[in-house]
Amino acid sequence: MGKELQKSGQSIFEQLKQIDEYGNEFWNSREFAKAIEYTDYRNFLKVIEKAIEACINSGYNPDDHIVEFNDLIEVGKGAKRPAKSPNP
Repeated sequence: MGKELQKSGQSIFEQLKQIDEYGNEFWNSREFAKAIEYTDYRNFLKVIEKAIEACINSGYNPDDHIVEFNDLIEVGKGAKRPAKSPNP
């Protein structure tokens, strides 16, 4: 997936950017993890933990930058279940 995204001329980061109804930019961490070829999302959670630590060390409140929400993920035979996802 990552290689496909790079071919369009925009960075993966820009291609995955979403904008809410208030004009705020955001990225879905599960989509981003897949795009940069993390095969297991729980390994990407370590990256998010480091981002939270970086916010704190820089004097920023991580709650202003990283939001947790429930994402529907596919489990066996197409069924879906909610899973918490931080959204940096």
